[in-house]
Formats: sequence, C-alpha cells, structure tokens
Amino acid sequence: MTEFYKEKFSKFFEEKMMELKKANFSAWQKTIKSGGLTGMSRDNITAMVNQFIVLLFGDSIMAEDLSAEEQEEITHCVMMIVFSHRYNKGDRFIHEVEQAFDEGSTRNPIDFSIVRDVMYKYSRKAQDRFFSFPIQSFLFASFALSDEGLHFLQKKPDNNDPEKLRRLRIDLAELKNQAVKCLKIQFDQGDAQFSSTIDSVERVQQSVVVGQHLLGHLKKMTKGLL
Repeated sequence: MTEFYKEKFSKFFEEKMMELKKANFSAWQKTIKSGGLTGMSRDNITAMVNQFIVLLFGDSIMAEDLSAEEQEEITHCVMMIVFSHRYNKGDRFIHEVEQAFDEGSTRNPIDFSIVRDVMYKYSRKAQDRFFSFPIQSFLFASFALSDEGLHFLQKKPDNNDPEKLRRLRIDLAELKNQAVKCLKIQFDQGDAQFSSTIDSVERVQQSVVVGQHLLGHLKKMTKGLL
C-alpha cells in the first residue's frame, strides 16, 4: 500500500513542478536550487499534500465541518505514508512540524514509526497500532477496495505467480476487513488500544471525529457496500 501511494504522490509532485516551471520559471529555479522537496516549507508541503488528498478522494474528505486540527491529522497521516522513506533525509518541512509539535503549536506529530514499524519491524502489535489511526485505516481500505489498488499488486514483477497472488488477495481482504472494523469502532478515552497510541483525551476525541467522517466518506466511495 505504501508503494502505491508513494508512486502516486511522486507523479503528482512531478506534475506540479512542471506546472510551476511553465508558470513561474524563477520560482521553479529557486525551488530546485533549494533542494526541491527537501527545501520546501511546512506550509508549502501541507498545501501540496492537501491538493493530493483532494485529487484522490474528492473535496468532501477535507470537509468544512472538520476542525483545522482534524484536517491536519488527516494531512500528517498521509505524509507518514508518502514520505515514510524520507524520515531521516533532513527535510525542512519535517523539521518544522517537529519543532511546532515540541513548541505545542500542533497536537499532530508526523510519527513515521507508525508506518515504518509495519513495513520493517512487522508484528501484530505494530499492525494494530497502524490501524488504530483512522486515516491509515481509511487509506488501506481505499487501496484494497479499488480496482487500481488490485491492478498495482498484479503488475508488480514479484507477484507473477498465480498462487502467490491468490494468497496476497486473501491477506489483503483480511487486512481490509480489519481496517474497516477499526473505522467502525467507537473509541473512548478508556479504550486499551488507544491508550498506547493517543496521548490525550483531546486527541482521542479528535480521532473519533476523524474516524466517523472517514468511514462515511469510504461508504460513499464504495456506494454503501460496507
């Protein structure tokens, strides 16, 4: 799943850079000289990632009835996915988010371990932690339920074996079910699963709202099949 979204964002970023080059060559030059993605500010990356999210899932995913912090949680969780390979690259925008979190001006850190532990240190605990975050569950379910996601798996060279692909489909369906189930769960501050991942009552409440919103959005995307 992470490769799927990374590839899509990479293409999106390239297109945005080409648009900038045509529209404002000097601004494009400045961006390239500052290191491209590495030198971009938190505000610029946030705006770009939000555009990417809307492109994938439509305007309503960043609904006006969500607070700024709830929208930021969605944005930062998508960043965890598409930038998971950049966790130690020294990117300006990551540093600025970390600084804002340390200073208390945001309650939404970019915690790459949520994604990287599933990728490189897999355990059931890491998997449960990953799915305890509404946007991660939403992204996985969206991937697993889409024809594009299934095609992405099928076209990978190491998935040419029909038996391996069959097993992958079974595993994918099981994980998709877990993702949807996690979105449906009504968490409260005493929930054991949340206690190890969410650090305040306010963030629990925030994630409940985000989870409810994303579940509704997922149902619309799948025409109520869930």
